[in-house]
Amino acid sequence: MTGGPVKRDCGRCGRHGYPATRFPDGYVCGTCLRAALEIRGACPGCGTTRALPGRRPADSVPICRDCAHITRHFTCLRCDYEGNLADGRLCYPCARTQAITEVFGPTTQLTPALRSAAEALAAAPNAAATVRWLATPYIRDLIGDLITGRLPLTHQALATRPGRSATYLHDLLLSCGALPPTDRQLAGYEGWLHRRLADLAGHPHQRLLRQFSLWHQLPRMRARAPPR
Repeated sequence: MTGGPVKRDCGRCGRHGYPATRFPDGYVCGTCLRAALEIRGACPGCGTTRALPGRRPADSVPICRDCAHITRHFTCLRCDYEGNLADGRLCYPCARTQAITEVFGPTTQLTPALRSAAEALAAAPNAAATVRWLATPYIRDLIGDLITGRLPLTHQALATRPGRSATYLHDLLLSCGALPPTDRQLAGYEGWLHRRLADLAGHPHQRLLRQFSLWHQLPRMRARAPPR
């Protein structure tokens, strides 16, 4: 078969693999492309302060896209930032804004608690990580359940949803005041307990374990949680 991707030697680091792009000085792998777009400063060729992904042929000094005769554009379609871009040719802050709107909808229609969560995500220091996190189907469904009310916005309800992404959402809601303060160890145990009891459906000892854990053990742990 022909026409598919072909592995090449990267012109920057020499590693053999599938290139992310091709510059006048050769093929460039994804790692080297991201690193090149992080270089910013005054271009030695034209003096413009911008991203310097190219290389001057004589001494490999970083130069801008125009001076390097690179035809590919790396400019955000919304804010004109030049550098590493997310899907849709948006910079990561703009992509984050778009993702928050897609997941949460208009903030005017959100409850104050969920509005504070959306605002906290918009102010998160790592825009790229937020974009990747919001792209997770599980998180989109989880936030959608909170917005529609299918999942109550409580520690107990969120504890029933497993996974590190759900834990991050729980911590986010806690940190921005959308949830009242709680004992983290107790919240983690409640989540594990509900999932464990669900896994024991049909087990001959499930009823006894449910009675002991929910009516005896859990109330005692809750009573001891405030004074630690």
